[in-house]
Amino acid sequence: MAFTPDGRGVISASKGKNGLRLTDLGNPAGTATTVLGQEIVQRAAISPDGSTIAAVIISDRTVKLALWSLATRTRITTADLSSTLGGGIPVQPFFSPDGRTLATASEDNTVRLRPLPIQAAHP
Repeated sequence: MAFTPDGRGVISASKGKNGLRLTDLGNPAGTATTVLGQEIVQRAAISPDGSTIAAVIISDRTVKLALWSLATRTRITTADLSSTLGGGIPVQPFFSPDGRTLATASEDNTVRLRPLPIQAAHP
């Protein structure tokens, strides 16, 4: 779970149905929730400028890193991380302070750095 930098929204990740949600706390009619992803989401993070959400997704025995635009609430890209796993499944994404690099921490205590934008997964 993480707040947007402006404090008007919160993202939450779930290992169940509707795994990634954005709740708009600034909605005058009360809180409104948008489902961004329906996959199993390990964890998610918001970029320092509040423009991008990153999430680690597990689906069909593959591990993916997906990025969403916070402004349009659409998926920007998805990268397959399955071939780069080594000894551990990535469980947490982190943005660098300047928002140009994404780090993923894995369950085997390794950290991998990925320059942004990430390359899309190939079909």
